[in-house]
Amino acid sequence: MSGHISQHRRYLGITTKRALTGGTRTCIQTPGLEYTPDDLQPDKVEQILNNASLVYFDGRLTDSAILLANAARKRGVPVLVEAERLREGLDELLQEADYLCTSAHFPKLWTGKATLGDAMLSTLQQLPRLKWMITTLGKRGSVLINRQNPQQCSEEAVLEDKLNSMLSSLDSNSNSSSSSSSSSSSSSLDSSSSGSSSFASSSRQDGAAKASAAGCTSKSNVHIKAGNVSSSSQAYKLQHTNVDTPQQLTASHASSPAAVPAASPEAEADSSGHGAAPSDAAVTAGIIVASAAHVPQEAIEDTTGAGDAYIGSVLYGITQQMPLDQMMMLAALVAACTCTALGARPALPYAADITPRLLMGNVEGYDQPKLVAL
Repeated sequence: MSGHISQHRRYLGITTKRALTGGTRTCIQTPGLEYTPDDLQPDKVEQILNNASLVYFDGRLTDSAILLANAARKRGVPVLVEAERLREGLDELLQEADYLCTSAHFPKLWTGKATLGDAMLSTLQQLPRLKWMITTLGKRGSVLINRQNPQQCSEEAVLEDKLNSMLSSLDSNSNSSSSSSSSSSSSSLDSSSSGSSSFASSSRQDGAAKASAAGCTSKSNVHIKAGNVSSSSQAYKLQHTNVDTPQQLTASHASSPAAVPAASPEAEADSSGHGAAPSDAAVTAGIIVASAAHVPQEAIEDTTGAGDAYIGSVLYGITQQMPLDQMMMLAALVAACTCTALGARPALPYAADITPRLLMGNVEGYDQPKLVAL
């Protein structure tokens, strides 16, 4: 996949292979030099952001990230923030985000809500600049909530109910698709919910009817089939359920890494988060859910780097102005391919390994975006 990653990133990591006997993995990080706010003088900021298409922050080095994110916004450069766990200073950085990609447990930890739907809705309410947010769900795929013009919608819906219904339907379709030799697709793609032309758009040579044939061939010659995507038929005025966690933490407590150690799915049941007074702002949005790509279980070697591969594909999709459903399908496919070899990089696919139409964006002759990562 083409693209230029700015060399201004100086926070590096090295990962080891997972422990095959225990089914777990150990990551050893070797940080390099870190940018401090003092390093980001105006001339350096100008150099970093010059001709940038997008700025990405992984939630670390928040003091420097906030400074650079604010400068990017002033220049009209969109900002994507990845939120994997609660970190000091992350609250302020999130306020600068145009796009947000989170782990499965982050929205609940940050908002203190008991359900994924309520947590995602609260996140959108407290971050009014967000255009959309993605939450990845591991083997179940991912969910994207795409903010829409409220004047285009009058119907209300409880987000948690919609997510449960759409995910259950997608699970059934994915199971049926993976066990069938048929090439028919169970995708349901709707341009009104994605905010852009659909992957099934008639302007594309191959429509949704052939989506299940899309895929990737790994370096070990394993064929990985792209997952399914389902979009809501319209945008809704999203509503909360009446379920909440019994405990609310203060915002300063939630932001402290010491308060919630290395957030994990096991911590979801008794950890809550953001604690700031929730906003009552109405959110009108479409919903897209995407299943994980279909990779043979015996071909999975190591999940290290799958999240980074997913984010990298999202960055590519944004800069290429991909339809959101197609972007999610591509990201899941690349992440799955990464799992077919030990280590974070050896199994990353080349563009030639992926069905061409999955890489098609809406930007003619624009395949070398400058991405800034800190």
